[in-house]
Amino acid sequence: MSRKGPEYIRGESKRALDLGVAAASLLLLSPALVTGVAISAYDTRMTPIFTQPRRGKAGKTFDAIKIRTMPGDVKDNVMQGTQGTFDNRASNICKLLRRSGLDEMPQLWNVIRGDMHVIGIRPMLQDDLNRWQDVDGSLFADYIEAYDVCPGLTGPDQLYRKRQKDCNSPNVIKHSMRLGIDYVENASLVRDVRILAQTVPAILGIISPFDQIAS
Repeated sequence: MSRKGPEYIRGESKRALDLGVAAASLLLLSPALVTGVAISAYDTRMTPIFTQPRRGKAGKTFDAIKIRTMPGDVKDNVMQGTQGTFDNRASNICKLLRRSGLDEMPQLWNVIRGDMHVIGIRPMLQDDLNRWQDVDGSLFADYIEAYDVCPGLTGPDQLYRKRQKDCNSPNVIKHSMRLGIDYVENASLVRDVRILAQTVPAILGIISPFDQIAS
């Protein structure tokens, strides 16, 4: 019988998937990553690679590696704007990096290091977690209990939020928490492969009904 839920997430098959996908992706995406770094350096006039403290396994903090898309007057550990992927603080060319997800691709190195999974619950800033707790304390308690595993570069919640114009609305936050809880409780290799196969077309806007991703 195949493993599911936290047992699968902490198992060897999950780690093998992580290492295989991360290594292959870094190799295939290296030209795009170099281009993204160059665009960031030119557009922001700042160091293009930076790290943000994110909640990791069992509440421990790790440094998530990102390509900079915000101008110099926005702090590196700032809370995400209400528009998420479409944050107007970024220039048009850096918005393209955000919409493509290229700004987060350096986190493949976090996956190799064991800080993250390729697919999992969304890696969160502490300030965002505090805001989510204020929205629904009871649901948040269940969410934090589920957040006892390493977060993921992509997953049902990440793909859902890619399409939201207001990522901080109470309804979006509540749905995000439910998606995170559901993923941890029902994770499996089959589901991970399905989410992985849908991530690229979802970023490109080919898949529109979110239910296809979450199923």
